[in-house]
Amino acid sequence: MNLLFLQIFDLNKDKTIDVREFVTIAALNDKITGHVTESPDEPLNLSLKKLSHHITTYKEMFDLMDVNGNGQLSMDELMVIIVASTGLDIEVDQDVVRYIYKTIDKDSSGSIDFIEYLSYIPFFLKLYKHVFGKPISLDEIEDALQTVRQYNL
Repeated sequence: MNLLFLQIFDLNKDKTIDVREFVTIAALNDKITGHVTESPDEPLNLSLKKLSHHITTYKEMFDLMDVNGNGQLSMDELMVIIVASTGLDIEVDQDVVRYIYKTIDKDSSGSIDFIEYLSYIPFFLKLYKHVFGKPISLDEIEDALQTVRQYNL
């Protein structure tokens, strides 16, 4: 098997490519190239270089959110970026964040892995775009962390 292909498609680095990884990457490839693969008989027009670049960027973004470095996003880690980027009132909007979290956590494991994160990359890109459009100070991030800790979600 092509080493680059394995490096790109093996998102959880277990040296295998499962259906979840393949479907996620194929969908991302369609989005990046602007081509929608509509038939199972149609060949995939993979852009390995573009995919590699985007996945590396998205992994760096994921790692920034993964504060404890365990390769999974907890409810608290997701809450921090949502509160910091949107200004949601955590006292009022806990149910909204729980709903978002449960929606992204497709396997109901209680955490969001990188594959689930990639499946919702448009959502995360909008959060990041908001952050970069209105840069957040370290004080605001600390306030968001304190707020999340206070409500122990």
